[in-house]
Amino acid sequence: MSGAALHPTLTPAAEEAAAQPAFQRMPAEGPQTPRICLGAGANTDAAGMRRLKQIGVNAVLMGGPKIPWDEAELRSRVSDSVRVHLRADVPVGAYLSGGLDSSLVAALAADNGQAGLMAFNGRFPIGAAYDESSYARELADDRGLDLHISDITVDDFIREINKVIYHLDYPVAGPGAFPQFMVSQAARQHRKVVLGGQGGDELFGGYARYLIAYLEQCLMAAIDGTLNNGNFVVSYESILPNLPTLQRYKPMLQDFWRDGLFDTMDRRYFRLVSRGEDRQSAVRWDLLGAYSPFETFRAIYYADNIEGESYFDRMTHFDFKTLLPALLQVEDRMSMAHGLESRLPFLDHPIVELAATIPADIKFEGGRLKRVLVAAFKDVLPSRIVHRTDKMGFPTPLNEWAKGPAREFVSDVLSSQAALGREFVDNRRVLASLDSETSFGRGFWGLFSLELWQQAYHDRTHEFQALKAELRRAV
Repeated sequence: MSGAALHPTLTPAAEEAAAQPAFQRMPAEGPQTPRICLGAGANTDAAGMRRLKQIGVNAVLMGGPKIPWDEAELRSRVSDSVRVHLRADVPVGAYLSGGLDSSLVAALAADNGQAGLMAFNGRFPIGAAYDESSYARELADDRGLDLHISDITVDDFIREINKVIYHLDYPVAGPGAFPQFMVSQAARQHRKVVLGGQGGDELFGGYARYLIAYLEQCLMAAIDGTLNNGNFVVSYESILPNLPTLQRYKPMLQDFWRDGLFDTMDRRYFRLVSRGEDRQSAVRWDLLGAYSPFETFRAIYYADNIEGESYFDRMTHFDFKTLLPALLQVEDRMSMAHGLESRLPFLDHPIVELAATIPADIKFEGGRLKRVLVAAFKDVLPSRIVHRTDKMGFPTPLNEWAKGPAREFVSDVLSSQAALGREFVDNRRVLASLDSETSFGRGFWGLFSLELWQQAYHDRTHEFQALKAELRRAV
C-alpha cells in the first residue's frame, strides 16, 4: 500500500482491541484462540513470537495549512473503485440497506452498466423501527434495480443463531451478525459476489455518536463562555440544525449523560463506545485480573499519528483501528458462511488515502455527518436518501424477541446446568436482567452470545480433542 497518508505501525494493543470490539473482556473458560485482525499482516520472529503489523492513518492537522480537497476527485475515486470491484466472471449483486453508503455503491454499480442489478435488503416485519426497506425500494425504483427483500423472523433467529455463533468462532458484542447472516443467505441463492458499503462511516464520519460527543462539548463551552476560544470543528450554533439526527438516540443520550457529564474527552468517548456497564452485575470482574479496558482504549485513542487536539480525528481513528476491523470480520464470516464473496469499494486504498488528507474542520464542519460524501454525491441519489436523519445501522429486535416469543428458547440456553455453572458469569442474573433491557441495549446480547459460544465450543472440548487425535492417527 502506498501514499503518504498511510504508514505501517506495530500495534499490539490494536490487535487486542480489534478482537474485543466492545473493549470489555469477554470471559471464556478456555484458552484464547489467536487471531489476526483484518487489514493486518503477521510474521514470526526468531523466538517464535508473533508480531502484528497493522495499517495506520495519518490525520491532517485541523487548523493547519489547508490541503485542497476536490469533490470531483473524491467522486472519481469512489466511482473508479466501484467499477473495479464489479470485475468478475459471474454477475455481481449488492447489499442495499437504504442508507447513504450502500445506496451510493448500488447506484454507482447500476450506472456502470449493471442494468437490473440485483440488490438485497433485510427487514424485521414487526414495525417501522426495524424496517428501512422503503429507502431501498426508492433507490431500486430510481435505478431499475432488482430488489430482493428478506423478512427476518423470530423463527429464523431460533433456528439459525447457533449457526451464526459457529461461523463467528467467538462471541461478539453486537447482534448485527444475525441479520447479516440472513441477508447473505438470501443473496447467495442468486449471486456469488456482492458489493457492500462498509467503511463509509469510519472514513467520512457517519456515526451519530460523533454528534453526541460534540454536542456535550458545545454545551460545556457555552456554559464556560469559551465558545469563541480556539479553532473548533463545531459551534453551538452550527450543531443545532443537525440535532434531529439524534431523535432515535434518546435512550443512548439518557445513558450517556447519566454519569460523567463534562468529564475529559477521552473518558467521554470511552463511555460512548463501551458496553461494559451493561454487564457489570452479571460478570465476576474480580476474577478477571488487572485488565483495564480504558487503558487499552487510551493506547489507541492517543496514537502518535494523530497530532493536535481534534476530537473528531481521535474518535474516527479509534473506530478505524478497532470498530472497523471488528465489523469486517463479521462481514467476512457471515458472507462466507454461505460461500458468498463480499467486496467493499469504500476501503480501496486510494479512497482511504484521500479521506485521511481531509481535515476535521472540513470533513465534519458544523457537525454534519458524512458532509464531504454528501457534497460529492448529492446529485447521484434520491434526495430522501441523501438527507435522511433516521439511519440506525441494522437495528435488531433481539431484546423484544427474548422478552416475548423467544423467551422459552433464551431461558433454556441460560438455565442449562452448564450455563448455571460458569465461573465468570452469573447467568441467573443475565436472565433476570432481561426485562429491564432497553430495545436497543446490548448488555443482554453480549452475554447471551458468550453463553451460546461456550456451549458450541467450550462444552464440546472433549469432542474436538477426540477428533484431533483421530486425525493424527489417520496421518
